[in-house]
Amino acid sequence: LTPLKADAMLLKEKAPGETFWIDAESTPRCSLEQLALAVLRFHAGSEVSADSPPVRGAEFWIQVRGSDGSPTIALHWDSDELHKRASGEHLPPWLA
Repeated sequence: LTPLKADAMLLKEKAPGETFWIDAESTPRCSLEQLALAVLRFHAGSEVSADSPPVRGAEFWIQVRGSDGSPTIALHWDSDELHKRASGEHLPPWLA
């Protein structure tokens, strides 16, 4: 857990509030990119390829939460925001 925490704190300091992307066939530069690709490959399996849709890579971000159990981030889900604005319909990440 120590490399993940160290990388998370570094990214939080260098790029607060940003989201990050790693292409499916990229070489990870840190433990967070390595974890993102491992999760992607676990869920997408053989569909993971930069050359063949639907899976192109993984987006990830850093969240810092309090250890006292109180919520620090409101309940939400990810969706294609451009599609939602145009149609009013939420599409989950695997369709967006």
